[in-house]
Amino acid sequence: MLWLIAEDWQNLEHRIEETIARKIEQIADLSLLERIHFWAEYFLGKPYLENPLGESENKPLIRFDGFDCITYVETCLALGLSTEFSSVEPNIIKIRYRDGRIDHAMRCHFVSLDWIPNNRDIIKLYSDNQFRKISLVIDRHSFFKSRGIEFITDLKYREKATMPYLPTDRLTQFLKKNEKSGIVFFLGSKDWLIVNHMGFLFTNSEENLLYHASYLSKKVEKEPINSYLINRNIYIGISIAEVKS
Repeated sequence: MLWLIAEDWQNLEHRIEETIARKIEQIADLSLLERIHFWAEYFLGKPYLENPLGESENKPLIRFDGFDCITYVETCLALGLSTEFSSVEPNIIKIRYRDGRIDHAMRCHFVSLDWIPNNRDIIKLYSDNQFRKISLVIDRHSFFKSRGIEFITDLKYREKATMPYLPTDRLTQFLKKNEKSGIVFFLGSKDWLIVNHMGFLFTNSEENLLYHASYLSKKVEKEPINSYLINRNIYIGISIAEVKS
């Protein structure tokens, strides 16, 4: 019975990958941002999973059946960058790991210090005179020690992270004048991670929609970004990263 279950699961994974591969071919002529938007829509309704990916057999490098907020962004971004299925996993590795080295210690654990700089060839943080800056010191050494991970000697034990952000009370007015689509980061001053949550922001003249893997809703969903921010006082504002075409 266990053998049959394993075989059925492998067949299901194979069918999912075949479907993904066909979709990649079908949307190949769209722009990069349009392809990312396609995948953001495609995965709506998928379940929220805590820490769904990893570097072992039990924690695969890539999966399409569930996400947390960061793996949802990484997966849609990797798929958007891919013009064939064989490119998806290499793109995931490049996005998620420093120097493309598959190791838990080399994963971009800190969005502000690791993930954004690691992906500076494909994204650019937006900033203008309406944006402020937040700086916090991140203690990498304590983080690695708490997880039993050997510390990487070429990293600083403690390092200041600085990010531009748009205060939440300026968001509505800003989006009326600026249609800025891309990756959105939600920043909090009370959390040493700085970035508490992330997703995609797709804007046009009629709506400003957030696509994200929601911990509270336990699924991937889309909603007006202003609605999401109501009563979420943990956030001081957002950062927006435009995707380079």
